[in-house]
Amino acid sequence: MSSEPAFLYATHIKTTPERLWAALTEDEFWQQYWGNVWHVESTWVSGAALRFSNADGSFFSEGRIVEADPPRTLSYTWPNPPAEQGDRPPELLTWRIERSGPGVVLLTLEHARITPGYADSVARGWASVLSSLKSLLETGAPLEFDPVSR
Repeated sequence: MSSEPAFLYATHIKTTPERLWAALTEDEFWQQYWGNVWHVESTWVSGAALRFSNADGSFFSEGRIVEADPPRTLSYTWPNPPAEQGDRPPELLTWRIERSGPGVVLLTLEHARITPGYADSVARGWASVLSSLKSLLETGAPLEFDPVSR
């Protein structure tokens, strides 16, 4: 059993698996529920690079797609910026999407290998981001907040 902290979050969302997959993989969706903090760019296939850029387009960090099985499972590394990463393995995000009722999906996020000292901010940050994602998919409008300051 790993002693590194992990974060697990599950929520039911009134949407389709395909629309939720698009929200997790298309930069235009990210900009809405992340509050234009980061841009994401990838081909979203296993082994592909995943580039995170700041809102101004400057490089933030780069991850790698570990698994992509649309629209069911998406897993990728979530590295800190190179100056903060050190020799630690990058953090790992795994998204699982499954139908849970008519027009409803269950989204489960596991954020593993959290950098020591960041577990509380990870939990607060994901709660904000995932609430905004849920709101966007169900109502057409994200929540207004700054996910970086959470």
